[in-house]
Amino acid sequence: MRCGSVLITLLLLAGCLETPLPPQGVPNLVAPKPVTVLDEVQIGRADGESLVWNVTWRGMPVGRAQLDVDRRESGLRVESEFHTLGMAAQVRPMRHHLVSFPEREGVDGLHSALGRIRVWAQRDAKPARLRVHHKGRAYQVRLAQPVVDRIAGTETLRVQCLAESGTSEYELTIWLSDDVLRVPLQVKMRNEGKSVTAILDPTHG
Repeated sequence: MRCGSVLITLLLLAGCLETPLPPQGVPNLVAPKPVTVLDEVQIGRADGESLVWNVTWRGMPVGRAQLDVDRRESGLRVESEFHTLGMAAQVRPMRHHLVSFPEREGVDGLHSALGRIRVWAQRDAKPARLRVHHKGRAYQVRLAQPVVDRIAGTETLRVQCLAESGTSEYELTIWLSDDVLRVPLQVKMRNEGKSVTAILDPTHG
């Protein structure tokens, strides 16, 4: 499930996944100027935050992702983990674990990137770009202007992204709560015709 492993790499951007993407693909990703450079936007992260997403592939549950944030003497600590469940774990067991200290890192990793996106995402936000580093690879991420959308009766800001690394391209859509917390309620990633979706578990916490 290569698509799933890429998603966790970009999402647990969860820092990071079933509302369909528009059939024409990701619009307006060639962002007109001015473009916000997100490495100039502060890293937002709620101390004590704990989020869990149920991950599906073709509508089938395949795993679970979790993100936990706490502040220590050494600074803000962010920990995320993804693991496969059920039949997916039997066919291809997978576990992705990442710990970071975003305030101390010199480049944007997955966790700090998601924090910047959550701060940037406002109704009047300009299109943006961000460079993300993970496991020796650099991803250029372009974000379209947030659009007001509803999922499961909840008003959200939908952010459509295109992440590129070398010849590879990944379409990523993030639905953030339309409030001060900007919680990632749902994320969908698509690559080579395959998609993986993560939906926030409202029963957690």
